Parts: sequence; structure tokens; C-alpha cells
Amino acid sequence: MNYTEDDVKRLITEAGTVVHRQPDKCIEIAQETLSISNELHFEPGVGMALMNIGLGHYYKGIFITAIEYYSQALEIFEKIQFLPAQGMIHNNFGALYCRINDYKKALDNYLKAYEIDCKINNKKNIALTLNNIGNIYSTQHSLNEALEYFQKSLAIAEEINFEIALCNTLTNIGQLYLKKGDTARALEFLNKSRHLCYETNNNGVLVKALTSLAEIYYQKTMYAEALDMIEEGIKKAEELNNRKQVLDYKTSKALILMDQGLIKEAGEILESLKGIDPVVFINECETLYKNLMTLYELRKDYKSALEYSQKYATQRIKRIENQNSENIAELRTRFEVTVKENELQAAQKRNRELEEKVHEGIEKWKKQHQLLIQKSKLESIGKLAAGMAHEINQPLLGISLGLENIRNKIKLGKVSDEYLNEKVATFSDNVNRIKQIIEHVRIFSREQNSIEVEVYNINETIKNAVSIMTSQFRKHSIELLLHLHSSPLCSLGNRYRFEQVIINLLSNARDAVEELPLPRRTISVTTSQQSEMIVVAVKDTGIGVSSLELGQIFYPFYTTKEPEKGTGLGLSIAYGIIKDMNGSIDISSEQGKYTEAVITLPMIESEV
Repeated sequence: MNYTEDDVKRLITEAGTVVHRQPDKCIEIAQETLSISNELHFEPGVGMALMNIGLGHYYKGIFITAIEYYSQALEIFEKIQFLPAQGMIHNNFGALYCRINDYKKALDNYLKAYEIDCKINNKKNIALTLNNIGNIYSTQHSLNEALEYFQKSLAIAEEINFEIALCNTLTNIGQLYLKKGDTARALEFLNKSRHLCYETNNNGVLVKALTSLAEIYYQKTMYAEALDMIEEGIKKAEELNNRKQVLDYKTSKALILMDQGLIKEAGEILESLKGIDPVVFINECETLYKNLMTLYELRKDYKSALEYSQKYATQRIKRIENQNSENIAELRTRFEVTVKENELQAAQKRNRELEEKVHEGIEKWKKQHQLLIQKSKLESIGKLAAGMAHEINQPLLGISLGLENIRNKIKLGKVSDEYLNEKVATFSDNVNRIKQIIEHVRIFSREQNSIEVEVYNINETIKNAVSIMTSQFRKHSIELLLHLHSSPLCSLGNRYRFEQVIINLLSNARDAVEELPLPRRTISVTTSQQSEMIVVAVKDTGIGVSSLELGQIFYPFYTTKEPEKGTGLGLSIAYGIIKDMNGSIDISSEQGKYTEAVITLPMIESEV
């Protein structure tokens, strides 16, 4: 199946909708998202998938694994500079550290999220993050600091009419004033939250607000109002299937009834709760048993009071043991999280150092490669010097002899216009020949410094290279055989660098045959087309290369020649140039018989 980025976005949304109820399903969807995103090389998708895997583990309570995936996701988002997702990750980190009561790290991450949200002016996230920061200060009993952040959140939420943040912040401010003992202000904000929650159908926050309102009315001995809040709370908690909250509300209702002397009605409620699971609802059972003990004492049923006194004591011990176990587990988790963080930070540091070293190595290699190309170019030009002198010397000799003939003709008085015109034409041809030789070498030298890519004709480039080498072959009585394909063979690359490769191969072939007896001094250059590839073969009938030397022949500075005949750069540079043109070069040889270099290059349909 061919997936698209839209499929990735759909899966990311799907994972987010199931994470609260089915964290395992969220992880499964996120892993599929990760696989598809990697196939598409879609980095935002990779980051979001990693974040959702971490989120699934967070809701399963596996915080160590959540930390690992959050960190990987954050690294991706920082790399691609995706600020909104960075803010989300820091908020997730904040929530995780709150779960293990590491409020310092939680605050650090919420502040980072706030800074990012301000940069991108995401006011919804700013309001939520300010709320989170306020909750941390409230938990740590820094109530003035908490109120400051809650008020900032409220102002932004009101500005953009962000109802979720409004409900939460109003409730949080109301609960904060309740902690400060300012019940009037607490009632003001909690009632605002209550009415807004009804308007927006936000039952989760409504249950919190009703709990605090009931507590305030109970403190003020306004029992009727407190019971009204509790009845509302029971209804909403049942709608949310929040059994724990239902138990708390019913227990509170029973207490209020007992305070009013309504022992029978309170007893009916408390006795209806006797069947709750003491393992699942360990704290609620402790409270229930204590209240039943009090109830039976009021009824003067001391036997039952003693029974529930014992149950209360046992449940209290269980709760303390459970709390100690939770504290130990929390300390262990915090320690493991710290260890995992240190491991991840160390790994990230190693990765950064490795990336820097790789980058430095690549830059150094590029500079060295350019130096090698320049050295090879100078070596090639040096080899051409003797041939150029011979090539230029021939037309110069012709000009010199012609001038001498003219001088003799003048002395003898036998100079005619026809004769002079003939000689001038010959001189002009020789001068043009010299100019062409010098211009070709000049262009060859200059253009190799360029990395311009163009479509060029392989056959024409080979002819140019051969023209430079012809005099050297003639001087050493070497027979050069050209078998060029009848049609133009065009490829994409730098024609002058390809010419340098051919000159290097021809120079190597010349050195391989020049010491042989005359009949064996043969070099051939063949071009052909194989499917969509161009094949160029340069073959000599020279001394050959051993199998051991063939394995090292492309190494820089490796050479089988005498020091004055070469540096060993030619084939190394040729290999790099051909590879840059998406081609390949292979050498085959048999000692005492031949050596053949075969270049394969992609073919382009026509020359531009």
C-alpha cells in the first residue's frame, strides 16, 4: 500500500484520541505511524509517532520508557526546528515529572514550554501552560506565586474565549483562595467555574468545583447548600463513571447528615458502601470504616463499633504500608529516570561530537580531494609539456623554413605573388595550429577548477584528449587505435574532468608499452552503448599489473612506476571523478599481456 503524509497525520490524530482509555492501542498505532513516516522520510511524522509512543507508556505508568521516547522526539523536533511540537514535549515532560513528584524538573519543563509558546504566540497553549505552572506553585504552598500565574492564564483565556482553560483556571483560583482561607473569594470563582462548566458540558472540571463548593458550605455549616453540591457531584461523577469520586461524595454526605443528627439516614448511606473493594479503594475504605465506627458508637452498638474500629486500624496500617511502598517505588522511579536522563544526555553528547567529527572529516576530505585533483592536473599538464613542445615545434619549423625560402627567392629575384600567397597561407595554417594547441591546453587547465555540470559528447572529448597525446605516441612509435561509436554518446558531467581521466589512462598505457619491442606498442580506445549506459575501454598491450597490485591500484599515491614517472594520483583521482558522475571505473590486467580500464557512465539522449 502506498501511504502519504495525510495518512500519517490521520494516524497521529487517531493515536491521540485513544491514549487516555487504551494506551496500548495508542502505542500500536504510533508504532505503525513511525514505520510509515520512516519510509516516507517524513521527520515531523517520526517525531509525533515517538511522542505518542512515549505518551502511551506515560498513561501505563512506565515512565522510564516514556522519558526515552519523549527525548528522541524532542531531538527530532529540535533538529527540524518544529517549535509547536517542542512545546508539547516539554509540557508532557512536565506532567511526567509531576507524577513522580519531581516538581523542580516539572517546573523547568513547563517554563521551557511557556517560552516556546510565547515565541510562536500560541495563546491557547500559553494559557494551559501558565495553569500548569500555577498548579506546581500551589502544590508547593507558594500560593502568591501560584495566584500570579493563574491570573495570567485567566486573562489570556478570557481574551481568546478559551473555555477549557477558563473552567480549569477559575476552579484552580477558587481552590487556592480556599487554601488561603478566603472563602468569599473562593465561592466567587468556584461558582463562576460551575456555571461555565454547565454551559460547556465540562463535567470533569465541574466535579472538582462541586467538591470544593461542598467543602466551603460544610465549613460554614450551610448543610443544605453543601448537600445540594454533593448531590450534583454524585450525578456528574456517575455520568463520568468515576467510582472513587462517587464514594467520596457519598461519604461526605453521610458525615453532613451525622452532624445534623440524622443518624438513620447517614447509616443507610454508609452501610450501602460496605461492599467496596478494600484493595482497590484503600483510602476510601479507611475513611468508611472510621465513619462506621463513629456511627455505631452513636447508635450504642459497641460490638459493631469495635469490629469497625479493628477494621479501621487494619486498613490504616495497610494504607500506611501502601503509602510507604508507593514512596519507595516513587524514589526508585525518580532514580531510574535520572539514570535514564543521564544516559540519554551522554548519548546525545556523543552523537553531537560524532556529527561534528564527521562534518570536520568530510570538509577535510573535500579540501584534500581538491588538492589531489590539482596535483593530478599539474602532473597531467607536466606530462603534456614535452608533447606540446613537439607539436608546436613542427609548425614553427615549417614557418622558419618557409621564411628562409622566401629570403633566398628574394635574393635570386624569383619571388612571385602566387608564391608569396601560397607561403602566407601555409604560415597562417601553422600559426592557427599553434593557437589551437595553446588554447586547448589553456581551457583544459582552467576549466578543471570548475565543477560545472553539462551534457557533453564522450566521443568528442576523447578526440580532444587524444589530440594532446598524439605527438607523444608518435615519438615513442606507439600505435593508437580509435574505435568510436558511430553515433554521439552523451553523458552528464564536467567534460574537462572526464578529459583529464582519459589523459591519465592514456599516459598510464603509454608508460606500460613504451619499453616493449615495436610491434607490441599498441593502445586502443573503444566506445560503445550497452542498454542505457556508455562504455569506454582503454586497453594497452603492455607489461600488465599483478593481482596484488590491482587491489591497491585506486589508492592515492600508490604507483608501480619509477618516482620520476608519476605520483600515483592519476587513478585515484580518475576513480573520484567518474564516481562523482554516477559512473564506475574498473581495471583488469594480465601480467605480460595487457591492461584494460573500463569506464561506465549513464547515457543522456542528446547533447545540449
